[in-house]
Amino acid sequence: MESVWCAGGLFFLAVLTGILLFGAGLYYLITRFFVSSSGLGRLMEAYPAPMTPAGPLLRRQTIRLGPVRWRRCVNIAVAPEGLYLEVRQTFTNFKPLLIPWEQIQPAGETLLYWQRAMRLAIGEPAITNLVIFPDLYQAMRPYLRV
Repeated sequence: MESVWCAGGLFFLAVLTGILLFGAGLYYLITRFFVSSSGLGRLMEAYPAPMTPAGPLLRRQTIRLGPVRWRRCVNIAVAPEGLYLEVRQTFTNFKPLLIPWEQIQPAGETLLYWQRAMRLAIGEPAITNLVIFPDLYQAMRPYLRV
């Protein structure tokens, strides 16, 4: 009787391990797709942050990069050197960005989660669009070329 239970337990363990590995692989692929389609990968290559700038860090902010919304997982600092972005998603840490102000151009108004938001073009030529809420835009406004 014990050998039947042991075989069943091993089968259950093998199935559970397979499900967990499949889930982890799927999570990895979906995350890579979001990084690619949002332009975050190209931004990490073009604007690596040497360090976190001095000043207040706005934690767990929501932004949209390209078509991808990063909800409550972005730390942002508005500094004289540029706009600091750090995307911190569960089980994933991306390289932080420091985008110089001359690489950010206002591109109009839009909606983010059915609220008024500002769209900014990043890069010259544009790598992607960044959509932020008005309070963050107001903090950035003194540094932008308007």
